[in-house]
Amino acid sequence: MQNLLLGMGTALVAVAAVVFTAVNWNRFGATAQGLVLVVLTVLAGLATTVAARRRMPSTAEALGLVTLLLALADAHAIRVGIVPGLEVTRFWAAALVVVSLGGWALGRATGVRSTRIATAALAQLPLPVVLIGTDVGPTACESLLVLQAAVVITLVVRARKALRPARVVAASVSVATWGLVSLVALASVPFEDGRDRLGPAAVLALAGATAALVAWLRGSEEVDRSAALLSASVLGFTAALVVADLEAPGDLTAPAMAALAVLVLAIGTRVPRRWGQAPSGVAAVTAGAASLPVLGASAAVAAAAVEVASSPWSAGAGVNAASLVPDAWVVPSSGPLAMHLLLLAALVLAARPVLGRRLAGLGLVLTATTAVLAAPLLLPLSAGGASAVALLGALGAVALAGYFGDRRPVLITGAVVATITAGQAALWAVAAAATSLVAGAAIALLAAALAVAARRYHEPVVAVPAAIVAVLAGAVEAGVAFAANGSEGAVPLVAASVAALALGLICCQLLDPAGRRRDLDGVLSAAVEIVAGVVHAWVLLVVVGTGDAQAATVVLAAGVLAAGLHAARPGRRALALVAVAEALALSWLQLGLAGVSAVEAYTGPLALVLAATGLWVDRRARRGGETLSSWVTLGPALVLCLAPTVVVGLGDTGLVRPLGGLVAGALVLVVGALTRRRALVDVGVAVVALLGMRQLAPVVGELPNWATLGVTGLALLAVGATFEQRRRDLHDVKDRYESLI
Repeated sequence: MQNLLLGMGTALVAVAAVVFTAVNWNRFGATAQGLVLVVLTVLAGLATTVAARRRMPSTAEALGLVTLLLALADAHAIRVGIVPGLEVTRFWAAALVVVSLGGWALGRATGVRSTRIATAALAQLPLPVVLIGTDVGPTACESLLVLQAAVVITLVVRARKALRPARVVAASVSVATWGLVSLVALASVPFEDGRDRLGPAAVLALAGATAALVAWLRGSEEVDRSAALLSASVLGFTAALVVADLEAPGDLTAPAMAALAVLVLAIGTRVPRRWGQAPSGVAAVTAGAASLPVLGASAAVAAAAVEVASSPWSAGAGVNAASLVPDAWVVPSSGPLAMHLLLLAALVLAARPVLGRRLAGLGLVLTATTAVLAAPLLLPLSAGGASAVALLGALGAVALAGYFGDRRPVLITGAVVATITAGQAALWAVAAAATSLVAGAAIALLAAALAVAARRYHEPVVAVPAAIVAVLAGAVEAGVAFAANGSEGAVPLVAASVAALALGLICCQLLDPAGRRRDLDGVLSAAVEIVAGVVHAWVLLVVVGTGDAQAATVVLAAGVLAAGLHAARPGRRALALVAVAEALALSWLQLGLAGVSAVEAYTGPLALVLAATGLWVDRRARRGGETLSSWVTLGPALVLCLAPTVVVGLGDTGLVRPLGGLVAGALVLVVGALTRRRALVDVGVAVVALLGMRQLAPVVGELPNWATLGVTGLALLAVGATFEQRRRDLHDVKDRYESLI
């Protein structure tokens, strides 16, 4: 209740003072106005003390802020009324110092937090105010502001007994000042020329040192330390980059940065242990930026290799590889690039205490891979030489994977490196036919070796892709060999298809002869088999699209042979359907090439296939104790075989096809009756009836009407005379027909 009354009283007095001042302020002179404000300030300070002693914290906090604001108004009144001639910035700098000290003293004396929080920010304003009124250059101004931020941060960290909100505000203002100055310095670097860039570089270096100081002082805070170290590294590297570009322009900038990265990482691995891994991690991240120029050089070489591959066999194996780098890429010369690579290797070695042997080894492998990829910029290599160097790199990666394959990361790393270097070797090799042949054979052998190594260590992630690449490379090699020997048209594609099928057969026979394994060998066999089939199908589609009948004949024949051999394996019986389908297509193609127009020649082979399939299905059903209808097993084949003959024979004026159809239908009917197959009987009766009526119709049409009527009458008399016997015969035929299967 007492706090409420005091608060209300204080508020009413403040309102009265404000109203009085607002109404009568203009009647006072400047001196009187200043005296009034000073009196009000003193009264507000006393009221703050009283409220604090009375344990009225909310009132004390509010009065403390009022006191601070009145003190600023007092300073303005003194400036206007007492010392109007004093220079503005110097006066306000001194006034802000005095107000800050007074506010901090009031807060310490009364325990009020609001004044100390406000003065934590006000205390950092005098220096910027002084700098505004002076002719100091931008570099000096920025340096002084950074130094002030460093001092404030040091005081904040060391003054652990101070009020935490005040420390947070003071640190936040300092960090904001530091960040703003750093951004201004970074933004001004590109707009400065020559030695004028040293100023921003010095500011960046000082800002980086401040960040490092923060990291040192905040060694127990993981987040603060990491952020400060990252900032220090970025700013320090930027400053060093500016200086390095001034002192060693051009190609030496990147090696200088790499050397600085080595130094930073070496220092980062020897900081206090209580800092954990943050220093070395941050240093490694920033040092990784030093590898960007090397990666850019590798990308430039890759762009040149792609340019070569876009025009196969036109550049020539003897052309200088470095001269093919597009002009849009800016690459260093050989000396600085080699120096940079060596420094990157030193960087990895310096990080070994932190990274460990595994990661350090990975870093060295990546550095060596980068050197192999950028070899045309390091050595005077031709396109063929660049391909050879890349193949040597792939060979080393495969050897590494094979020797240390029991360590899964090494095996996978070796596979990835081999893939990258072999891919670049293939791109360079396309410059000439001879290098294409050599590179294709080498890549196929390397992929096969990698697949064998991965199979040895039971690593399907590497073994399956390597086996696929080996088959594809072998197929491409066969096609390239034929193309290099002058073969034109679809011959290289045919060679590629045959080679893929042959390699698929060989691998399947070696890995999974029965086709039933479920281990890694079975997976490899299936993968190779699928890839060979895909290559064969693609080539077949391309050849058919081009209309090359001879090439299609060879491709289909190879497919029939390969599918048939695969179907001989117990676990691949289903591939017999593929063999049959391609055999049918091959037979139709040959019939077309021979000029055969008889429709039976085309439907006959398919009917035989359907008949064989039906008999096989019927046999399996009988083994299982089930009886299938003959319309299911033989009906489709019979219809497909005889229906074209009947349809064409009905309109044929000759006698060969109709008589042949009648004979075939009669034979089918007789066989069906003997074997009790309904499908054969039905089809035979239909064929004989249709073709017989077709042959009898002209004869009946030429008979006189009396003969037709007489024959019909005699037939009716015969049926009527023996009606009961004919009825019994009809029922007997019906029963026999229903007993057919």
